[in-house]
Amino acid sequence: MRKRRVKPDLIPNESLRKVSFKKRKSGLVKKLDELTTLCGVIACVVISSPYDVQPYVWPSVPQALHVANSFDDLPTNKKDNYMVDQEMFLRGNIHRLKDKLMKQKEGNEKLKSKLISVDGVTCEDLQSSTQWKHLNYTIDSMKERIESIGNKIDYAMNIKPDDYSGAKKVCQEMISHSHSH
Repeated sequence: MRKRRVKPDLIPNESLRKVSFKKRKSGLVKKLDELTTLCGVIACVVISSPYDVQPYVWPSVPQALHVANSFDDLPTNKKDNYMVDQEMFLRGNIHRLKDKLMKQKEGNEKLKSKLISVDGVTCEDLQSSTQWKHLNYTIDSMKERIESIGNKIDYAMNIKPDDYSGAKKVCQEMISHSHSH
């Protein structure tokens, strides 16, 4: 059974939001653990939330600090290959969605020309046949797909990049805080 897609909107109910956060956080950490084990990569995650007093750090604060320092030690040109900020991510999505929309419009034009070029069949004959119903259904579904892609483009264009503080800074603050106690 497939899971249904969840709209990327803020969950209005605070208690449901907290439950969803806890489940998704543990799922994210589980996936990251699998990724590091199966692919032999180093990774860390720092999650700051209103539900926890301190940010959650996986696998540990020293290991997360090691990952952040390793990344900082990379040459700038190599670092840039690994970095994608929210704006670059959204631009890429918008570009892909525009390409998809253009291909869909081209497909629609081809279907329109096929409909127009039906030889020897009058509109009345076509309207009463099951073929017409099938073509009508195909056109309607394509219109829905075009509208869906347009909505995704609109949504992506309305998202503004957030100001995220670096994982290294959070880890260093946590280490200095833990040493002071």
